[in-house]
Amino acid sequence: MYYQEKSCELHKITVNALETPSLDYEKSMRIDVSDVTICSLIYKSSTYADFLLHGIKKWTPKGYSFYFIANDPTDELLRHMENNNIPFFLHRNKNPAEWYIPCVYRAWNYAVEKCETPIIVLLNSDMYPSPKWLEGLLKYLTTKTVVTSTLIEPAHRPGFPVFQGMFEGNFGISPKTFNERAFLEEAKRIRWEGVRRNPGPYMPLAIYKDVFIKAGKFPEGNLGGTGVSNPGISGDKIFFDKLEIMGVKHLVSMESIVYHVKEGEDIEGRSYTRSQIKAIFKSILKKCIQ
Repeated sequence: MYYQEKSCELHKITVNALETPSLDYEKSMRIDVSDVTICSLIYKSSTYADFLLHGIKKWTPKGYSFYFIANDPTDELLRHMENNNIPFFLHRNKNPAEWYIPCVYRAWNYAVEKCETPIIVLLNSDMYPSPKWLEGLLKYLTTKTVVTSTLIEPAHRPGFPVFQGMFEGNFGISPKTFNERAFLEEAKRIRWEGVRRNPGPYMPLAIYKDVFIKAGKFPEGNLGGTGVSNPGISGDKIFFDKLEIMGVKHLVSMESIVYHVKEGEDIEGRSYTRSQIKAIFKSILKKCIQ
């Protein structure tokens, strides 16, 4: 529906700030799935759209709402979603040639604006959930908390380490090479009841829509950022820092395990050398300047 408007070794990072469930979270455990909207941005890859949607449908209890935000999408992607009745809202940036970071944050804000439920869950299109991933987020969600999942990520590219405090494991670097069975086995092994505090990833993110709005939404870009060579302070950090100032804690659920392919929408899942990465960045920067 279109809405206009191979096995691996896993290494656990030492965690200091651990918390266990308490009565403070009892109210959040009664959240109904019908109060939740799940949303992801998508740009060009029908393969990744299907990849994410398959995982959500397979491992999420029924009753939630879902849509993609097609952010400056290709015609091929639009046709794929329309032909397969995949729900989405179309979002066009005024200047698609601008540095991609403002375009991304602008689209996330649009995603929340279109949400008609009290709670929204945001996640990237190159992510794949495990059983109980949504329940593990909602269990600790209140108007005084935002909750993100525990990530497992490959560390296959020079200069792109695993997110601080998360788990390293390579279960594939594209939908084509994804080893779901091995991932699910490891997700089950590392899952335990409880949450932890920072450092933590920024997505998948469960948050009350009202809290998101009160925090001022995502800034449309990085603070002081002008491009790839000068990214500045990430808009994610700025947003989460504002939540903390408001008294809203950022919790990481150890009961919500999600695999992050960490490839954007590169369906080939190619590995690059450091010199190749620099060349790619220079190419992107050149396009941004033009």
